[in-house]
Amino acid sequence: MRLLGRDLEALAEFDRALVIDPSNTNARLGLGEVLCQLDYVEEVLELLEPLEQDKRTKRDQRAIALARGGEALCAMARFDEADSLLRQAIALDDRIGWFHYLRGRALENLDRAGQALSAYQLAMERLPSDENFWERKGVANALYLDGQLEKAKQEYQQVIDTVTSRIPSLDVDTLSLLGWCHYRLGKFDQALRLLMQAQNLNPADIPNQFDVSLVLLGLKRNELAVREYERAVEATHGHEISRRRGIYQIAINDLEVARREGKELADSTGAAMAHVLLEKAQNQTLELLREMEKFTLRVRRSIEICASPGTVYRFLNQFEKYPEFCGDVRAVASKGDRRLSWKTVDGGGQEVEWEAEILQSFPNSRLSWRSTTPTGWCCSMTIAPIPNATWLIVHRSYVPEMIGPDRAAASKLVAQRLVSDLEKLKWLIETRSRIGSPSLAGSTAG
Repeated sequence: MRLLGRDLEALAEFDRALVIDPSNTNARLGLGEVLCQLDYVEEVLELLEPLEQDKRTKRDQRAIALARGGEALCAMARFDEADSLLRQAIALDDRIGWFHYLRGRALENLDRAGQALSAYQLAMERLPSDENFWERKGVANALYLDGQLEKAKQEYQQVIDTVTSRIPSLDVDTLSLLGWCHYRLGKFDQALRLLMQAQNLNPADIPNQFDVSLVLLGLKRNELAVREYERAVEATHGHEISRRRGIYQIAINDLEVARREGKELADSTGAAMAHVLLEKAQNQTLELLREMEKFTLRVRRSIEICASPGTVYRFLNQFEKYPEFCGDVRAVASKGDRRLSWKTVDGGGQEVEWEAEILQSFPNSRLSWRSTTPTGWCCSMTIAPIPNATWLIVHRSYVPEMIGPDRAAASKLVAQRLVSDLEKLKWLIETRSRIGSPSLAGSTAG
């Protein structure tokens, strides 16, 4: 399923396998890969940490777990930590080109051009010459970063020549790759055409959207470029907060390199405005991450619901219905603009009111939100198809103080509540699906 691009189905199957056997290392590694592909990077580190730390894990499996953790950390812009994990993975098995490639990405974004170049070159050596165009692009990026512009241009051109001669049908990733290489060669019109083709195929590819914005700056279409940056920033609000940090940081890095290498761009009002916009978005994201650090009590559970993913999503997107299955929720009201008002019962039985914001709302696949006041909790739900049913994965995170002083007892209580809530949810959806309830036919705005 993963190879066929059916990531949510693969996610469900790997997760089901882990419910049956939590010690299934292959299922844990497979789930980590799918989570990275879906950009659910916050879950990857917690999932793979047991394999990274357990010396009894097979050497090759431990290396893969460390590398996958490094990939997730790169996606969160935690590049120093990523480099540390990737060095450990390479120490266990230096034959895998992918490990060196990921380390090159981390080092490139740490502005360590020489080390990044060495890592990318090691990655290239481990692949056939007609398959290493991504690694060659990394080499070109490192040379460009190091000021070796002519050598970099030769490598970018080599990527273009290899891809266009050997790949008859270009997918989104390959179009983005070619667009970037043309951009770095100063061929802005061709770059824009390729990147827009990629954008049309996958409008949700936010890093590609930032590349489009950068190319527009190169074309001196400043007003349009700033609007595209604004649109891209807005689009990131559907991603996990940690992933937003990674997307913004790479966009900032790319813009800073462009301004450093080109005087016209350095003096461009549009580039200056874009930089301020990105820095503001990044600072807001870092503040959100600091707030999220309070939610240290985490519980994860899964359940099979005999209804379609669309049916499950529509029910869960009607937040006013949460008191029907959440034992500690008394009322939820929408306040518009992705804001919610909650009334819940705390660990002492007292009713409390708090507000939350919806972080993600992807039809039939993902919902998440977090409290915006000191008292509350955050939750993410992944909705994945399985044969004739839906596999629902729920993460709840709490501020421990809102549950009680005894952390162990609080954790047990949270887990019990979540199991009970999911059983009620399953019963409600399955019962109403059988009788054709109108509440499952449509969706309120989330």
